[in-house]
Amino acid sequence: MLFAKRHGVFHDYHDKVFDLFWKRELDTENEAVLSKLLTTCGAPEGAFPAFANTEGRAELLEVQREAEEQGFSGVPSFLFEDGELYWGREHLTRIREILEHKN
Repeated sequence: MLFAKRHGVFHDYHDKVFDLFWKRELDTENEAVLSKLLTTCGAPEGAFPAFANTEGRAELLEVQREAEEQGFSGVPSFLFEDGELYWGREHLTRIREILEHKN
């Protein structure tokens, strides 16, 4: 997701990943598969492996550290501007209410 965001293909990549993942058609541990998917979304061909093993890894570790500092401990997690953190699907009804109220 970090690489996709950096290259302006986040939304397309996100949609494809989630579609394939929930159909159990995506091996999220396979770097070559992810690289090919990123390329089909418009990211630079062949650039993902180098990113994933250098600056991407460092960036991911920083994002994880920041999330842990804010109290994230699993997925799904939802952090609102007021600092309220919800974790787990049992809060989806409340999250929907909050989002509807904001709109």
